[in-house]
Amino acid sequence: MDLGAVCFYTLLLLTVLLLLLLVHVVYRRFTTLRRNGIPGPTPYPLVGILLQFLRSKTGFIEIDNYLFKKYGRVNGYYFGRAMHINVTDVDILKHVLVKDFSNFTDRTLGDGFAGNPTLVLNGVFFKQGQDWKRTRNIMTPTFSGGKLKQMFAELERCANTLAENFLKRSDEGKPVSVKDLFGAFTMDAIACTAFGIQVNSQNEPDDPFVRHAVPIFIPRNLIRRIPFLLAAIIPGVSFLLRVFKIAIFPKESCDFFSSMGQSLIEDRKKNPTIKMDFLQLLLNAELTENSGDEQMETKESTKRLSTEEINSQAFLFFIAGYETTASLLRYATYVLALHPEIDQRLVQEIREQVGESELTYDKLSNLKYMDQFVNETLRFYPPFARFNRHVTNTVTYGPYTFPAGSTVNINAYQIHHDPDYYEDPDVFDPERFSTERKSTINSITFLPFGCGPRNCIGMRMALVEAKIALVKVLQKVKFVRCPETVVPLRLKLLGLLLPENPVLVGVEKRQ
Repeated sequence: MDLGAVCFYTLLLLTVLLLLLLVHVVYRRFTTLRRNGIPGPTPYPLVGILLQFLRSKTGFIEIDNYLFKKYGRVNGYYFGRAMHINVTDVDILKHVLVKDFSNFTDRTLGDGFAGNPTLVLNGVFFKQGQDWKRTRNIMTPTFSGGKLKQMFAELERCANTLAENFLKRSDEGKPVSVKDLFGAFTMDAIACTAFGIQVNSQNEPDDPFVRHAVPIFIPRNLIRRIPFLLAAIIPGVSFLLRVFKIAIFPKESCDFFSSMGQSLIEDRKKNPTIKMDFLQLLLNAELTENSGDEQMETKESTKRLSTEEINSQAFLFFIAGYETTASLLRYATYVLALHPEIDQRLVQEIREQVGESELTYDKLSNLKYMDQFVNETLRFYPPFARFNRHVTNTVTYGPYTFPAGSTVNINAYQIHHDPDYYEDPDVFDPERFSTERKSTINSITFLPFGCGPRNCIGMRMALVEAKIALVKVLQKVKFVRCPETVVPLRLKLLGLLLPENPVLVGVEKRQ
């Protein structure tokens, strides 16, 4: 055998060995969940269930329901290379979200987030470990009831504009896409409560703030999602996303808000203000932590938020609060259009508790049926309907072992519609949250804002904002079903719970 033949067969042997090694590594990776007692479908090599996800019209509504029915309350799958474990078992949920929180502190962001700017990644939603805890501890006091009372007047001003716009639409006699009006309202409300600036996107859509904000919330089409889907499959793509700054959020919009926030912060520091907004409250927290003797300042220095971090929290407050609150209000009006009896009870309560007098924070808190209605809307249509936790260290619960590095998924929409947890779950019934009945609901099964130490920090703010809007609008108009109203509402779940088509209802002037 000549030298050339030896080299050829040697190279062939090495190639075969490398291929066998690759097959072994891939096989080991894609059988990890099964070997740890977690049932699930046999994954396609490298892509897992990615192809099924792309083909699904309803996203994780269809996928998670299929996995639950076939494999039970704990099941697993692979999304690209990543291991995912779906959990709807209440005992395990308590461990993941509360009891063993130290092992599930972080969110799994996915490699597709690598290219996002610092403005985004510095937000408390994306932070991890001790850095998250430090930021969360500083931010928590800014959402107290006392702070919300001080922001109440600005929220009411925005809600009054919203009510007047609905009143104008009632005169037109045409179906109304409520998302447009509620989206503009939440944008105005968050602009003033987050940044302390007055924006009238409801009537001035060409405002620079509005023009740069709107692209952030436009859903990504398949072509724009391809780089992030590839990151789930191919190691190293996240590095390319970071190098070329390929981000989920539009660069021009992020640059605008980064520059605007920096300017506002610098101006506030040079010219102290008595404004009561989220940005100022964070600056006040920074000043409080920077005061004191030198020894205390050194010890506490790791707790401060930098200027960039303060800017990021204000931006996060904006992007997180916009879609979720607008969605809550959209679904609420859809329900009212289909259930005039609920509308009548709400209006009667508003007339009795508020009447023609000024709406206040305390009066809003006394609207008990409104609370029931909003909670049932959040149960039936949770806006942020699917969230996750990252498994830091391998842990075992009964027959299931959750490997370190895997992701636990919690589908709030699925849990909220589970007949084992809610009687007649597909019936909209605000009475299930009445004083007499709400004690029968296991708190771990009501998850519109998550649960445990990492629940939604802006929960109270979102509820106050939504209730003010509902009170002001229902005092002026009523929502009715029209021929264009789709019944039942067709939904899709990609993270946020979204309707497949615009929610269209009729609007009539309140008699």
